[in-house]
Amino acid sequence: MTAAMPPIAQQPFERILLIKPSAVGDVVHTLPVLAKLRQWYPAAQIDWLITPENADLVRYHPALSNVVLFDRRRFARFGRNWSATTGMFRLLNQIRRARYELVVDLHGQLRSALFTLASGAPFRVGFERTREGAWVSYSHRIPLPTMEAHAADRYLWLGQVLGFDAAAPDFTIYVPDEADENVARLLAKHRQLGRPLAVLVPGTVWETKHWRIEGFVEIARHLLATGRAVVLAGSPKDRPRCRQVAEACPEVCDLSGQTTLAEMIALVRRAALCVTNDSG
Repeated sequence: MTAAMPPIAQQPFERILLIKPSAVGDVVHTLPVLAKLRQWYPAAQIDWLITPENADLVRYHPALSNVVLFDRRRFARFGRNWSATTGMFRLLNQIRRARYELVVDLHGQLRSALFTLASGAPFRVGFERTREGAWVSYSHRIPLPTMEAHAADRYLWLGQVLGFDAAAPDFTIYVPDEADENVARLLAKHRQLGRPLAVLVPGTVWETKHWRIEGFVEIARHLLATGRAVVLAGSPKDRPRCRQVAEACPEVCDLSGQTTLAEMIALVRRAALCVTNDSG
């Protein structure tokens, strides 16, 4: 922590921005920080800067005030496309006008550093070891003695400057009743109700984390033989791998690409068993 700045823990913050735009697993790891911030600052406005595709993970959380949407794919054309460029400037202006007093950047990259600086917040917290030199945008830097700790545990080291208690982290994900209702209708449409549910998720972003298709097929056949309903799930990008499993095992129900993120969470919650790759 830089010596020139006053301590944070006793500051009566009223406007807080949490920056962790992606990906699914990383956002889930950050949920306990949101819960701790709300516990420590019960009356504050707490916003989360996040990509649209991940927003359902936090949008319904009772500890959160608002989501600030960062369309990463669109803004990747910044400087090369008029709409993307003006859109980025509007987002930066939106962050500036919010007059945040505390910004917590757990993304630690050049883009998140830009948002952190644009906020004009007097208190800007992040880790001292970041990519792309993001640490220069922080007023308070949290030491990282090791990277061997789990990401969720590392994020809670924020307590060193924010005063978090040592209570167990809260990873609860909140989804609206509508999401569960939509999933029930979808399962009923495909005649998957009335049996214990198993959900298989064959896809993931990283090719190196893909388990073999044959493995998912073998598990699907075993679960079907035990009387379970077997459903394949995932994003639209996962559909080719799910299709391969379904072609080899036609008795499964392929729902990949047919659910929102909130609905997929509701689907997994209904399952007695879920088998996935190493993925959010």
